[in-house]
Amino acid sequence: MWLFRAAGLGLIFAACTLAGLWKASQLSARTRLLQLAGAFANEIGEEIRYSSRELDDIYGAVARRHGGMRPESLLHQPGLTRDDRALYAAFLSGLGGTDLSGQLAHCAHYAALLNGQLEVARKAEAEKAKLYRMLGLFGGLSIIIFLI
Repeated sequence: MWLFRAAGLGLIFAACTLAGLWKASQLSARTRLLQLAGAFANEIGEEIRYSSRELDDIYGAVARRHGGMRPESLLHQPGLTRDDRALYAAFLSGLGGTDLSGQLAHCAHYAALLNGQLEVARKAEAEKAKLYRMLGLFGGLSIIIFLI
């Protein structure tokens, strides 16, 4: 009987620890995706500046440099917050609507906004990632001690 109890306590500890690790990984995924969104904004701006191709061709060129990941597919990646998605969707929807200088200003503006979001995400990751890992670990230990 004690073997089943020990196994159950071990599973509870593992579940709590994994929950903390998962929450911390969400923070790092957001940081990585915002970094990629900023890179997409900068690279699309450079492609607009130096080529006279259609927007879909520009997306394809940027995707080739990022392992086949198209800029619009970033909206469907888990890890971004609702505000991050709205900001990036506004960037993508505003492309192709004005002249060259307007497009360059649009890309520069949204690259700056995305970099601001990236700094917020980096700060949140630095402050909270270790907290979530430790909270999961000590939460699991607390439950085990309570159940013993």
